Amino acid sequence: MKARDLVIECFMAAQRETFTHTKEKLGLAVDSATLERSVVGAVRVAFRKTGGDFDEPTAPSILRAVDALAATASSWGTPEDVIEHHHAEIEKVLALLRA
Repeated sequence: MKARDLVIECFMAAQRETFTHTKEKLGLAVDSATLERSVVGAVRVAFRKTGGDFDEPTAPSILRAVDALAATASSWGTPEDVIEHHHAEIEKVLALLRA
């Protein structure tokens, strides 16, 4: 679950501005707790879409969810170098888990 939590942290770091901007445009509250709930929700959706279990993640299900999140981030206009950086960090963690 630590690897899954790292996915949440990475997605928050990469998408904080996107979530903040969207919430502000919709007139919704923008605070740390609200942003975290939105990011966790997006990660949960990525696991569900890729057939993984958010609560009992495996290395393969985490990687599939990360791939889905990368595609989502790309569709939101996140620069590819940011996506690649976070993807590479998750892959390093998963490689350590497999060792």
